[in-house]
Amino acid sequence: MGQSHRERFEEGKLRFNSFQIPSALKSFLKNLKEGFIFTYDFLPIRYAFGLQIIICFMAMTHINLMPIFTQKILSGNAETMGLLMTASAFGSIVSGLYLILRKQVIGLEKVITRSTVILGLSLMLFSHSKNLEICLVLIFLVGMSNTLTLAAIGNFVQSILITDKKALLMHLRLLASRSFLYSNEMTYH
Repeated sequence: MGQSHRERFEEGKLRFNSFQIPSALKSFLKNLKEGFIFTYDFLPIRYAFGLQIIICFMAMTHINLMPIFTQKILSGNAETMGLLMTASAFGSIVSGLYLILRKQVIGLEKVITRSTVILGLSLMLFSHSKNLEICLVLIFLVGMSNTLTLAAIGNFVQSILITDKKALLMHLRLLASRSFLYSNEMTYH
């Protein structure tokens, strides 16, 4: 009449054991593993990616807190928030222009270090400020140093990579920069 539970289990077990992982997936997983190992073993890239993850996780959440800060601390409205966000965007534009005007990669590690320090200090001072004008200057510095740090990390990593690993590690860098999405989710919970 019907199969027993044991017979169905054995039949399913046989089907599962005969399942083959597609070769494209095997190749992808092999390349991904190779990229993680290379990133972990090569200290400059490991530290650059670690810094990028920390910045994305810790510093980029200020965007989510901006409406609350504008309303509760500055006693402002949508216009005040627009001014703050515009100041941050202008800072990003200035940092982009600075990187465009740089002629060489030498010294980029100093730019990364200084802009990271400026980012941290600016965020700390911004969080304690209650004056709109001071907040505008500080958020300008936050936008400038945030963009400068992340873009400089990308330029630094690309300049020290060998060609056959560039695409893979740039994908890992993209993955590292998306860590702020999870930190933004945690801000609301």
